[in-house]
Amino acid sequence: MPYAIELYLDKKSAEKVRSMRTKLRESGVNIDEGTKPHVSLAIYQELNIRVFRPRLQDFSKQKGSLNVSLASIGMFTTEYPVVFLAPTVTDDLLSFHKEFHDYFREFDGAAWDYYRPGKWVPHCTLAMNLSDEMVGKAIEITRRFSLPIRGALDRIGVLEFSPNKQLFEYEMISEL
Repeated sequence: MPYAIELYLDKKSAEKVRSMRTKLRESGVNIDEGTKPHVSLAIYQELNIRVFRPRLQDFSKQKGSLNVSLASIGMFTTEYPVVFLAPTVTDDLLSFHKEFHDYFREFDGAAWDYYRPGKWVPHCTLAMNLSDEMVGKAIEITRRFSLPIRGALDRIGVLEFSPNKQLFEYEMISEL
């Protein structure tokens, strides 16, 4: 079963993303159900949670929150398209992502390739598994919302999927 390692938006900015998802759902668009607004750092096809959990907790103590600006709407044009909010890519965000993968290098064998440094496209999923009609609706609806959404990525956690099940999360408060 796959596991997503996610950075969660602070309460205020998460609420803005939730309002977008609600409007999409009410309009018949498939949303990313059962997840908190987030930016995924990695997905692992399998994961030894007993080993990974304390390591993630230690990592979270070394990191402070990251400022984020969800500045545009993007889309992955896969067989089942995904519409997302794209954060402005900053040196801090890219450094955090690389430091995460360096810290958890022992788990690389199970990592999904397109989340690796140099291939990663940071995104906050709004809608997924879309028909062509839903893609049009999703873009029409999301473009009515005011961007950018400014906030912070202040927690890190693990989501098991599918079905989506939040396993645990930690606040990122640097103790260094």
